[in-house]
Amino acid sequence: MLNTLGEVWETVLAFLVRTYGQAAVLARTLDPLVWWVAGGVVLALLLLWLLFRRRRAAASGRPEVLLSLGTIVLQDGVPEGGVDRPGARHRLRLTVSNLNPYAVQVLELALKTPEMSAPVTAEVAAVVPPEGSVVLEESVEGLAGEEGRINLYFYTVGGRGVYRLQAPFTLEPWNERYKISPVNQSVTPARRLASAEVSRAQEEAWRENRGADALPENERVRERPTDRPRRTEPPPPAERGEVFPDEF
Repeated sequence: MLNTLGEVWETVLAFLVRTYGQAAVLARTLDPLVWWVAGGVVLALLLLWLLFRRRRAAASGRPEVLLSLGTIVLQDGVPEGGVDRPGARHRLRLTVSNLNPYAVQVLELALKTPEMSAPVTAEVAAVVPPEGSVVLEESVEGLAGEEGRINLYFYTVGGRGVYRLQAPFTLEPWNERYKISPVNQSVTPARRLASAEVSRAQEEAWRENRGADALPENERVRERPTDRPRRTEPPPPAERGEVFPDEF
């Protein structure tokens, strides 16, 4: 047994010595530019590997939240035109499941389709217990189109702030409803809520419509006393006992 191991070790050692000798000869024959290119390729591969590991670690640390049993139906019955009638009021119902060992605070719901210029948002104040679930019911207005995406914004202490859970929904005319898909869902960090974007767009439109009236009070040009027209005619002579106020 020991003789066999010794022979294997000698074979491996001879292979390494021969490989090192061939590499030394090759290094002397190659141009230095080739070594620079090879080093750059190795460095690029190393950076890509580190980036992949970082993204994978970040994805593994994201909270696990799932939407299920999600439907959107007309609140006042179904008209002849179908469930996607523009401007109709819909009733949203879904189940939010928290698969984490810590609680999750739901902040907002937002729905958007390609036919809509701005998302429909609804503020939500619900706490999902650890490894538990809650049923949310909200009324939304202005939903139109056959398919779109729903975004659920939530805050978690165990994660890194606010996250956005996105899921697709599709019109099912045979069931007279929109169906929220339990698959193809994704969780990503969110910098701001959808309602903040809607509010900013509304503020910009309001300022454009009002023009100068929309400026803050401290930016308006106030009238100075010197800009007022001064009286050129002399005041009438005062009679005895009559008092005139000081001009300012």
